[in-house]
Parts: sequence; structure tokens; C-alpha cells
Amino acid sequence: MRQIAEEAGVSVQAVSLALRGHPTVSEELRRRVRAIADRLGYRPDPALSALVDHRRFGRSAEPSTLAVVANVRLREFAKPEFVRLLLRGARWRAERLGYRMAYFAQPDFGGMASLSRALEARGVRGVLLLPLEETVPVEGELVWDRFCVVSTDTAWSKRELLCVKVDHGANARLGLEALWAKGSRQIALLVRPTLAEKNQRAYHAAYLDFALTHGMEPMIFPESKVWSPQTVRAWFAGLGADTLLTCGPHFREWAGEAARGRIIAELHLPAGERHRPGVRQNEALVGAVAVDQLHGMLVSHQPGVLRHPWSVLVPGRWAGG
Repeated sequence: MRQIAEEAGVSVQAVSLALRGHPTVSEELRRRVRAIADRLGYRPDPALSALVDHRRFGRSAEPSTLAVVANVRLREFAKPEFVRLLLRGARWRAERLGYRMAYFAQPDFGGMASLSRALEARGVRGVLLLPLEETVPVEGELVWDRFCVVSTDTAWSKRELLCVKVDHGANARLGLEALWAKGSRQIALLVRPTLAEKNQRAYHAAYLDFALTHGMEPMIFPESKVWSPQTVRAWFAGLGADTLLTCGPHFREWAGEAARGRIIAELHLPAGERHRPGVRQNEALVGAVAVDQLHGMLVSHQPGVLRHPWSVLVPGRWAGG
């Protein structure tokens, strides 16, 4: 830490405060100090911070375990590709910061209140909430004031939590701009209605704004229609679109002959896909940033629901296929 202070031209105490994200330190200094720390390979020791906390404030001396919480059984929660990649990024960042990660499934504890007691008994102070499985209800709420919590899904609580998530609106704009640059002029949007609702229609808002500014006729799958292969195929076949921007996981199979001669680009491009155009969501970066935010809350001692929580939106990147 002394070397960081020398390069930054500030005191060791200022470096310590900057690395902890303390509000008395300017954002410019925080960025400068973190950049130097990353370049020098500096890794804070969470266990040492915990020991200091314990001596000063009587807090638990074991915060080096981060609890990763899902609302499904452990054998199920890493099946979706998005969650697997998010966890890969979270593990990578946690290891760099000196944390261990332990996994907890809400159904194993009968509810969030019981889970809170189990986490507290283990001395856990940091909790990362994974994206929810929509068909499984969340039973109750964590005892928020006992933990520092970062969520990757806004639906975990009616309370507003610090949340790190994909920037769906930015990804839609990214896809639209890339397709426009390649010559597409009649772009249709297909998003499963339940997904559109979960993402607060960010895709729709970005699409309509793009259509307005580019003089393009909007073509959006109506949410009033039944989501089925037959309905989607008939809708797309009747459009004058030259391109489709979609989140439909099986749309190519559904479209059949209607897709012939048209470009189909995906907003959730699978990680291993090399031949189709679309947007990669940077899931691993979402996980890494979530751990960074959680680390900042832990070292600056900010348990509970923050008075003014914020969301960190992580944009994706275009893959041309």
C-alpha cells in the first residue's frame, strides 16, 4: 500500500480510504488509486480487515467467505449459461480479492429468514444474490441489516437493493446500430413477453427510440399474442422485415422457411456461437463487477439496505458472426 501511495502522491491513509470507496475520497482519486493498485497486483486481505473490525467494533472476524444465494437447488442453479458465466467471473474476482465463495440454496433452508440465521451462524457478512429462477417463489426476505448484499436480479425483494445487471437497453441499441451499419433497414424485434416484462421493456424502449430517430417503421411482436412456434412463424412471415433482432432461444427452428434470405441476430448470443451475429452479454463481467461492489460495501462497512442504492449496468459487445 505504501508503494501505491508513493505513485499516487498521497498518504497511505488516503490510499486505504480510496480502496475502500470511502465517501470522503473523490471519485477521481479512487479511480487513480485503483488503477495503480491493479497495475501493481495489489490484493487487499479481507481476513485482515475482519480482524481489525473485530478489534475495533466487535464484529465477526470471518468475512472472507462470500455467500452466493440462489432460489433453486444447488444441482439446478448453474444450469443456465448466463448463471454459469456470471459465476465464473464472480469466482475469478473473488479469488483476486482474497475471498472464498460458498453456495446456498434458499429451498434447502425453507425460507430466507432461516437462511439468514444459517449465514449469520457461519460468520458470513457478504451475500451475492444470483438471477432468479422465475418459476420458483422467494420465501420471505433476508434479515438485511445483518449483511452486505449485492443482487443480480431486481426481483429478490420489494426493497431497492444495490444491483449489478446486464444493460439490456444498451445491448439493444448496440445490436440495432451494428445491423444498420451493415445495411439492414427494416429490423423487427422479437422478445418473449415474460422476458420483456422482467427487463422492464428496456429492449422495447431502445428499439422504439432507434426506430424514431432512423425513420424506421416499428415491427414488434405483440405481447397480446400467444408465444408459440406457430404464432411467431406466422407473425414473421407476414412482415416486410429484412432483419430480426430476437431473444427467442429456438426462433431459427420456429421460423422455418420464413427466415430464408433474412438476417437473424440475437440479443443473447450463446458463448460458443461463432457463426451467427448478435450481442454477447458479458455475463462474466457482471459477476466480477458484482463482487467488486460487494467488496466495497464490506470494507466500508455498509450492511443493510442502502438509503440510496444504485444499479450498475454492464453493456455487452457485438459479435458479427
